Amino acid sequence: MLKIRKLSLLLPLVLLQACLGGGGGNGPAPETENIPMHFGAYSDLEAVKYVVKKNDGSLHKIIVEYEADPDEVERVEFTSADFREDSEGLVASRAELYAEEYDDPASPWGVLYDVTAHHEVHLLGSSLGLAYSDFGYYRDMTTARTGGGATITTWDGVEPFFGGYDEKRIDLYALAQSGTIPDGNMSFSGKAAGNVIKFDPTKTEFGYIDALHLYGDARLDVTLSGGNLHESLFARFSDSGWYDVTVSGQRQASGSCGGGQCYDIAYGSQSVVSGWSKADLPLQDHDHAAFGALYYGDSNNAPTEVVGYAYDYQESGNMGSQLQFAFGAKR
Repeated sequence: MLKIRKLSLLLPLVLLQACLGGGGGNGPAPETENIPMHFGAYSDLEAVKYVVKKNDGSLHKIIVEYEADPDEVERVEFTSADFREDSEGLVASRAELYAEEYDDPASPWGVLYDVTAHHEVHLLGSSLGLAYSDFGYYRDMTTARTGGGATITTWDGVEPFFGGYDEKRIDLYALAQSGTIPDGNMSFSGKAAGNVIKFDPTKTEFGYIDALHLYGDARLDVTLSGGNLHESLFARFSDSGWYDVTVSGQRQASGSCGGGQCYDIAYGSQSVVSGWSKADLPLQDHDHAAFGALYYGDSNNAPTEVVGYAYDYQESGNMGSQLQFAFGAKR
């Protein structure tokens, strides 16, 4: 549980299958429904597996699975009573004492005390009024106290999640390919949230350096033309003291970025907080970022909302950066 590890490169997107509540035949409608969540390219069994909603659309609970030890997967449920409102939407948190004393010769701080794992689930869809989908991120942070009494963070990462009701999902790419949806443009506006991490990729332990939380406006522009689907996501992170990010590309039949789509990513030119500039990070525009988006609505020809994620990983020498964020938007 002590998150002191080397970050891995893109892992496959995982689509968690639905496990819908009972009530078949002519029986009563189920009181709750488990909405399966997709999650981003980097994961080691730490993800929001289901967002469980009541049949009036209100939150019932969230089911999280995470790796407590190499051979042990913990399952945690955050009920609606655990959530509180914050500036982004809803958040629930939990802390667990991992070890009162942790001694590792590789530790740059010496012996660590009161090593504590913090779990947070942030749910943002309700703040945007999303009717058929939801999105957010799972934050996994580990803190400890040094022998000198200082409190340090040995890991602070997020994993975006997003999903919605299967019966309301619209496969825009398939519709474009079949020619059953007319050419044209669509625009969705909403929010994006996540973080960027810097770390030392040469270390298998204690490689984590720092994390910067990101939150801001998001806009997804979609162009349907000649059977093709082009998506361009703009996330305004300048209010968080970081670069605005643009991820854009044309949807393909299959992905080659860890099971997701390979899209161009471009970072803005505005000034950022000290220590997080392009000069501080191995950060440059390129064409191999991972991106995923799901569309929902009442009509196949008219999606009204979209949720998804973006991911970028870069490294050079003893410095690496990892960007992950979720987004949700309405048309």
